[in-house]
This record gives sequence, structure tokens and C-alpha cells, in this order.
Amino acid sequence: MTKPGFRDYLLLQGGVFIYSLNTVCAKIASGQPVLSGAFIGWLALVVLMLGVYALIWQQSMKKIELSVGYANKAVGLGWALLWSVLLFHDTVTPGKLCGIALVIGGTLLMNLKGKRT
Repeated sequence: MTKPGFRDYLLLQGGVFIYSLNTVCAKIASGQPVLSGAFIGWLALVVLMLGVYALIWQQSMKKIELSVGYANKAVGLGWALLWSVLLFHDTVTPGKLCGIALVIGGTLLMNLKGKRT
């Protein structure tokens, strides 16, 4: 496996970003009447975004270790918190912020260079 570079991690994070937007679309779809035009449209967007995410994930895994890549997916929790506040007016609590900080800290630890055992 070749050593991943900045562009590889940027691609991975782009996929995580798309995946986080996918969850927003799924939430919006859940508020629509089942099988309505709006529901089907949002659901189609969900499927499209999942397809794009899957392609990005596959390309990222060519150069990034699975354990590191999977740890990076956790950054999506931060995006989800941002979307929940901006789009759905959810509240941010100290517990949520601590949880996100722990996740990001763990992701950084997984990405540290050096010998992994």
C-alpha cells in the first residue's frame, strides 16, 4: 500500500462531508408524507449521495488503512451537529461538545504517524 498523502485524506473527508449531507436529506425525507413526490425526491437524493460516498470511500481505501479511514468517518458526527443546529435548530449542550471533542481527538490519534501495533 502506498503512503497516503494530503489529497487522499482530503478525498476521504469530502466523502464524510457528503455522507453527513446524506443524513440531512434522510431527515428531511422522513418529514414528508410516505410515497409523496417530495418523499421520493429526497429519497432519490439519499440514494445518489450514498452512491457517490461509496465511490469516494472505495478510492480512499486504496491508500488509507481501513482502521484509519473508519476512524475518520467519526468526524461526520461534527458535521451532523453543525447541520442539526443550522438546519433543524437543535441545541448544543456541553455533553455534545465534549463528545465531539473526544471523537475528533480519537481520530487525530488514529492518524498520528508512527508505528502502529
